[in-house]
Parts: sequence; C-alpha cells; structure tokens
Amino acid sequence: MTAVTIKQDDTVSLKMPHYLVERLDNIAEKEDRSRSSLIRKLIVNYIEDYEDVRDAMKARASYEKNPNSATSLDELMSSMNVSNRELDKINLD
Repeated sequence: MTAVTIKQDDTVSLKMPHYLVERLDNIAEKEDRSRSSLIRKLIVNYIEDYEDVRDAMKARASYEKNPNSATSLDELMSSMNVSNRELDKINLD
C-alpha cells in the first residue's frame, strides 16, 4: 500500500483598500475566477518575475566581472545542435 501525502494550503489574510478590492473583483469576474484564485495567480506571477529579475541581475554581475566568459546565442545553439528554424518552432506562451 502506498502512502498518500495531502498538502494543505496555508491561509493568508490581508487588508486592502476598498477601491483595490473592487478592481480585483472586476478582473476576477471578467476572467471567471474567484478572488482567491486571482490573488494566487497575481502573487505567483510577481514571485516568478521577481526571481527572473534577481537571476538576470546575478547573470549581469557575473558577466561584468568576466565579460569573456559570456556565450553568444549562436555559440549556444551550435553547441546544442539547434537551428534557427527549430528555435522559431518553440512556443513560448
């Protein structure tokens, strides 16, 4: 028999000005989502954007310390045997 672990979500409470709640509710209604679902989506997007910016800043700092360590896109694609045509087929949505 396999044990099943069920993760429970934590509850977070916050206070927001009424005008923001109204705007949030308008968006949630247009997207056919609950308020909680929309807030979760917005927080996840913010965290992912934050981490992307942090990683980009680290990469830039590393490049500025040693610009010769950079690899061009053409070099990277060549090392991975990826053509421009194959790259164009990738759906980034």
